Amino acid sequence: MEQHPLIHPILLERLQEDIEWGRGIVEKTLPRLEADAGLSSLSLITYDLGVRLYFSGPDGLNEAGQMLALAGNLDAFIVYLALFPRGEKELEMILHDSVVRPTTGPNSTAHTGTWLQAFYLNLLWRNAVVIDNVLLRDYTSTLQASSTWSPPYRYAQMAALRAVYEGSPDALQLIHEAWNSVETPWEGEEHEDMLIRTELAGSEIAVLTQIHLGDEAGLNRDVAYGLRSHQRYYERTEDLQDDPNGWISLPLLGLCALAKWRGMTITVQSPFLPLDLI
Repeated sequence: MEQHPLIHPILLERLQEDIEWGRGIVEKTLPRLEADAGLSSLSLITYDLGVRLYFSGPDGLNEAGQMLALAGNLDAFIVYLALFPRGEKELEMILHDSVVRPTTGPNSTAHTGTWLQAFYLNLLWRNAVVIDNVLLRDYTSTLQASSTWSPPYRYAQMAALRAVYEGSPDALQLIHEAWNSVETPWEGEEHEDMLIRTELAGSEIAVLTQIHLGDEAGLNRDVAYGLRSHQRYYERTEDLQDDPNGWISLPLLGLCALAKWRGMTITVQSPFLPLDLI
């Protein structure tokens, strides 16, 4: 496998040890999902495990896909459970096996990042059942009531992504609103943070725009630009470099999956864009 720009050789040496630790947590926690096990914590561990498995080599690819699919399902049900008042009912969820989980209510930790990660992960395997039946519900008021704050532009980005996925006639308008929202600072935001946010989120919206327009050349150009922005962000500090969230650009990978779903060809090659997961 091509040397990754961010993964230090020391991390590669201990990769198998980290994988075994993650496997142990997932195997121990999954059967207890009907109890008080933290879905959010399990999602983080499962996603991290999936990424590490992918970079462990070709033999880890199938299990990596399974773990990332599980993380996508966990995130989808985290936001779904928040639609209903806490403890109002118990909902059956198909994850590893069928498990029953009590509802959590809107004042939970579910937030826009949870929804976006669930959407991108489920795009990788064209999991239309989860996307259409769970993720395309209206979560705006639920996520706004969350105990975890989300920046305003994320709601506009969610709306644009849903509109493009559904082929909505107002998709272009919602894309423009997302652009405007990304470029609008909120109170207390540092200028440098805004510049970083504008570059990263703006590249995602640019790719989404090209998918909507069906512009394959523009798609590949903007994916390549977005990957460079992603790398620049994560190579800034050692902590960011060691974060598996930086080893793959999940937003751009998920958008590439949607583009391929639409019959578009991705020609960009990058260690941050593992197309064999699609």
